[in-house]
Amino acid sequence: MKLEPFILIIEKSPEFRKTLKELLESEGYRVSAAASGTEAVIELRRGAVPCLILIDIVMPTLEGWALIDEIQANTNIANVPIYASAEIVHSARSFKVTGVIKRVEIDEITSIVRKHCKRRES
Repeated sequence: MKLEPFILIIEKSPEFRKTLKELLESEGYRVSAAASGTEAVIELRRGAVPCLILIDIVMPTLEGWALIDEIQANTNIANVPIYASAEIVHSARSFKVTGVIKRVEIDEITSIVRKHCKRRES
């Protein structure tokens, strides 16, 4: 059985995580959402390779930069585009991510998703 690519949302805010997941699913994408870096690691160890990772850098139980380091050290997923919350733009480590997004810019997020991911086949 081939595992279908998915979008991985890693977001501590339950409301925003749920809203974004529902929005992207309604547009035909397969989405997995994690509330923490630890949950994200569990999801990534299942074997499917995400087409895109949307990450909140400030999280409980495995800070975002540590998670990004772990993702980029894994050769199976090292090249997956990672977009991080805008709050981290000022960090010297922001070069590790593909881009930076603002939570409230839903149109920007959906544009990024369309660029990197294909919709589910019906």
